[in-house]
Amino acid sequence: TINAGLERQLIDSQSSLGQFEAASEALTRIEATLASVEGGKLGNTLNQFFNALRDMSNQPAGLAERSILLNEADALAQGFQDTAIEFGRIQNDIEREVKELLSEVNIQAAQLASLNRQIGLVVVSGQEANDLFDQRTRVLNELAENIDLTTVQGSNGELSVFVAGGFPLVSGVIAASLDSVANLDNGGKLDIRFNNADV
Repeated sequence: TINAGLERQLIDSQSSLGQFEAASEALTRIEATLASVEGGKLGNTLNQFFNALRDMSNQPAGLAERSILLNEADALAQGFQDTAIEFGRIQNDIEREVKELLSEVNIQAAQLASLNRQIGLVVVSGQEANDLFDQRTRVLNELAENIDLTTVQGSNGELSVFVAGGFPLVSGVIAASLDSVANLDNGGKLDIRFNNADV
């Protein structure tokens, strides 16, 4: 087993690392999409549109210039539509990953509550619970990779876990849960909902 101070430092490190990795993956995809706007196909299409617009301003009565401008405008509109579709794919992927992550968090929270119960029984009986403490530390580190959390040591070796905003995810032997709901007032984007556990 490890002391509580060191355990808290390890959990904080795991939490920071997990958040960084998740943000980094999403930003990499967004950067790749934006790079295609600046220097890729859409960027070229944008340049061609402005060139055609300049030619049209120099020859306002030119039929060829007008036709080219209309074609370039159509191509540019298609390019923006393709980019919007790609951003939609990224959003859908992120929402799917969020749902999978919340499922993992709920499983880990339930495991922690169960381990708290087992630890409490062993401690009350006067026996050593080192193996159970180690198991709980492993689950706690896994949870910290998925979500920002803080912990509070309770009586009989039990540990409570709080997520961002101070919501109690694990209160001793009781586990709450998180789920996602579509916010219709925000374009159907996901909101995270905290469900209090029944005592």
